[in-house]
Amino acid sequence: MRNVVHRIAGYLGQFNPHSEDGQESGPALPVKMAAAASFVWLLTLYSLTKGWVALHSVLWMDYLVFGFLPLALIFSILYHSGWHRDRRIINRCGSLFLRAVALYGGVLLAIGFMTFLAAFFVMVFAAGEGPG
Repeated sequence: MRNVVHRIAGYLGQFNPHSEDGQESGPALPVKMAAAASFVWLLTLYSLTKGWVALHSVLWMDYLVFGFLPLALIFSILYHSGWHRDRRIINRCGSLFLRAVALYGGVLLAIGFMTFLAAFFVMVFAAGEGPG
């Protein structure tokens, strides 16, 4: 029973974002770095290429620029972090790929939510129904 408690404590301890000295470490730091990089990548890339991609209207270009490249960026950040170096390479890559897909989906949801909020506030203030 004691061994089970130590294993559970060790497993849950990996989700603690702070180390003993107060510095952020563990699995939270690579996830935050990957999410921020993907967010900045998507916003910058969309603002730079929206006219060019729309002008050429090549469907595979949209998938490459807005789908594959952000996933590759997230995966490479997570892969080069210290996550699960003890696992076999195929298990590690599969796990990191699933985490990258989930993280990319979360970034897309966050961008969609911010766009919705911005459109809502523009409509409210344009109609003159805002505060004041």
